[in-house]
Amino acid sequence: MNRLCSIRKKKTPHVGGSFSSKYQDIASKMILWVSLTVCAKFVEGIQALNK
Repeated sequence: MNRLCSIRKKKTPHVGGSFSSKYQDIASKMILWVSLTVCAKFVEGIQALNK
């Protein structure tokens, strides 16, 4: 799961100039957090179906 998220993070295009590095850092953290949350919910759903 972490590998998937790290690959996704690398694919995110670098926005130059329009965002300051601070806001870009916050945005990348939010994207990472959301993707991790979605992954966790997806795993929970699969486990629930398997029961």
